[in-house]
Amino acid sequence: MPQLKKLDLGYLGVSSIGELFALNCWWDNLTELVFYSTTTITGRRFHFGPMELLAILERTPQLRLCRADVAINEPFHFPHSHNKLKLKYLHTMILAPKRGTQSFPDGGSVQAVSRAICALTNFPSLHTISISTGFDSYLKMQDVLFPSPLQNLMHLRLEILLSPQSLAKWLISASNLTILEITDLGYMPPSTNRAVSVLKNHHLANLCSAQSPANVCPHLTTFRFQSLRTNRLSSLPSNVFLDFLERKRWPAAPSQISRLEVCDLILSGPDEGTAPAIESVERWKKLHQDGLKLSVHYHTYYDSGSLVASKERDSPEECLP
Repeated sequence: MPQLKKLDLGYLGVSSIGELFALNCWWDNLTELVFYSTTTITGRRFHFGPMELLAILERTPQLRLCRADVAINEPFHFPHSHNKLKLKYLHTMILAPKRGTQSFPDGGSVQAVSRAICALTNFPSLHTISISTGFDSYLKMQDVLFPSPLQNLMHLRLEILLSPQSLAKWLISASNLTILEITDLGYMPPSTNRAVSVLKNHHLANLCSAQSPANVCPHLTTFRFQSLRTNRLSSLPSNVFLDFLERKRWPAAPSQISRLEVCDLILSGPDEGTAPAIESVERWKKLHQDGLKLSVHYHTYYDSGSLVASKERDSPEECLP
């Protein structure tokens, strides 16, 4: 199959990496690769891990896009050769780390996932990175390592348990970022076992304050934020969140190259009878009237976390009592 450019490995039923490489699919010519854990004819599950993914990447020098579920097992060790892997055309890496079949020792998941993410995103050609674990609390990555500086990275999507410090490192490493998407699963402070929202600690305001030593994300034009915390939040984001949007929309720092043009928010629904502060509403209105393409969505959860209702508000004016 010398003309094959795109390959989806989700339904091949292979039981080993050897069987996979025995396929006559002209790996050198592939430009797009999608693979998930598969079920063989005998019913056995075969999980692609970081080692298998790197082995595949070594055979696909023309690859442009890779989308993969990655099973994380502990322990594993990358060969030294992976540091020399060059994929000059690879522009998009979409990873979904999952639990493997082996159990982790205490804290092992953090180190294992960190090593896997660093190895699988350390390609200078990347301009899009997406990492999502969903609600798999087994993979607690709030202290996940971050890749080396990615000067070409323009689009970053994160849906993982993430501490403010780790988020800051990701953003600093991607100085040319134009699109930032965060699904806030929260993070686990050392003093508690309960996840709290990343945005509740003034983190975003500190990142773009005038006193900050570096204006993070000076090229940012699109910001998308989704809160999936089941605990109730205020009816509108805090003033700190507004500070972030205002500073990105009306930059005062000379290093701010672009200004924010699009903001999409998906937030937990307000408590009944709770009205937003008038001052906050006026600030939202000003952003909207200035031309910011602002979309605010609310969702409501039972305590169990199941989605029961949602509504969309296209502009802050509709939030007025």
